[in-house]
Amino acid sequence: MLRVAACLEEHFPHSMAKAVVRAAKDQHLEHEEMHSKVDYIVAHGIASYIGDKRVVIGSNHFVFEDEKCTVSEEYRERFLLLPTEYSHLYLAIENELAAVICIEDPVREEAAAVIR
Repeated sequence: MLRVAACLEEHFPHSMAKAVVRAAKDQHLEHEEMHSKVDYIVAHGIASYIGDKRVVIGSNHFVFEDEKCTVSEEYRERFLLLPTEYSHLYLAIENELAAVICIEDPVREEAAAVIR
């Protein structure tokens, strides 16, 4: 699923997209363009097709509210226990959650000085 996510995210300059692509490279996950036309929905996510299957990746709002994706009963408990200390990127295939990518987003060292 990380390979699929990186394939979708590689063309976008967003920091979360860069983190996904970097993680795939760090794990030596090579990919080729496997998706068709990509629609980038600003501040929400990405929608595309891999073969005839619709794939979306993005925010909770985009994946679950806008796209009406669901979590299978088999994974419902794990989904409810996602670690809150991470930012979450949701990947769904054919309107069912396929993966959640947890991205660490630590406070930058200069944050306190910038706020002051």
